[in-house]
Amino acid sequence: MCFAEPGEAEMPTPEVVCHIFQLVVAATDTTRALITNCVYRLLDDRSQWEAVVADRSLLPNAIEESLRVDSPAQFMVRTAVEDVTLAGCPIPAGKKVYLNLQSANHDEERWGDDSRTYRADRPDAAMHLAFGKGIHACIGAPLARIEARVAIEALMDAFPGMRLAPDATWVKCEGVLTRRVESLPVCLDGGEVR
Repeated sequence: MCFAEPGEAEMPTPEVVCHIFQLVVAATDTTRALITNCVYRLLDDRSQWEAVVADRSLLPNAIEESLRVDSPAQFMVRTAVEDVTLAGCPIPAGKKVYLNLQSANHDEERWGDDSRTYRADRPDAAMHLAFGKGIHACIGAPLARIEARVAIEALMDAFPGMRLAPDATWVKCEGVLTRRVESLPVCLDGGEVR
């Protein structure tokens, strides 16, 4: 990013900084959000946690459903390359378009009347748009899924009796880009809140 190949134009410094920032956020905060959100949702309905603890083959779908319900990245920004009209709204070439992933992942026409409800056993949960789609799909998505699976399995191995603390509530962290529960107070097997 910092140095152009022969025949290519140099990327302006603000664009380099923006891309580096995006890589840092994508490689850390969104994966942290995925792990935290998924654990919260599983513990919020303890029967779902217990089902996945008993049958780890359910964990990949539970992770996909977490991505659908709580997309760690809330939106993507794209630039229109040509004039287009979308649902009666003109979008001139060169203008930025903000794509709301969370809205798409909560679409009742696609996901049903319970589209805002976390269900670890939801069929086709992996059809969400949390990681984008097509040529705009996140290249780090496979790694994020592996990291989430390994981290959540380690928690399940160490603390199968873990529960949400009695006063735990879903409060979104500050910021418009990332969706992550602000805190995840839990009671471990011994009952202490962590």
